[in-house]
Amino acid sequence: MKQVSLTLAAQVTALLKAEILSGSLRPGQVLLPKDISERLGISRVPVRESLQHLAAMGLVQQKPNKSAFVATLSFSELIELAATIFSLEHTASIKGLNYITDEEISEMEETLEKMKNRTLDASDWYDLNQTFHGFLFRASGWPKMVKQIEDGRENLKRFQVDDELIWLNFDEFDAEHRAIFACVKKRNHRTTAIALKKHFDSSIKLLEGKFGG
Repeated sequence: MKQVSLTLAAQVTALLKAEILSGSLRPGQVLLPKDISERLGISRVPVRESLQHLAAMGLVQQKPNKSAFVATLSFSELIELAATIFSLEHTASIKGLNYITDEEISEMEETLEKMKNRTLDASDWYDLNQTFHGFLFRASGWPKMVKQIEDGRENLKRFQVDDELIWLNFDEFDAEHRAIFACVKKRNHRTTAIALKKHFDSSIKLLEGKFGG
């Protein structure tokens, strides 16, 4: 029975996460286990487990009375989150450069080529972007840090997936990603660190420009 509950919780987590990231569930919207369980035709137990998982990802906030709502972020909280995640990713990526395989570097290049497609949906492009960066930081072999980065990037996705933000800066993103890849291919730690920092600093400036008012 426990295995069934965990499986249901994972399914509910995936569904609610998709609805949050797509905007179907809006920031600040209350999430009542009763309403969710009735909508999905399941018990409240896996729903409560799911809300706990989403809270750990930063996508849901829970009050002391255990009511839950879609997480909201102030401007300063958003920039702090981005700076924190990018700092962790920078550290893990430099470590990952020691262990990334030739096969993973080839897959990284294939992903980069797919990202050149200007007809992609902004969300699809962002997912490819995640995949591209993931080859490097996952190679670090630091599972806890990798989990923090992945959860943080999922939270940021709500704010970074924007057609105007991505396509107006498409050429800049492409140039930065190609610079990163060229350094990774040479396995040069110093230049990879510089290229990554430039890219992450640029991403934070774009967020500041969009949400700083």
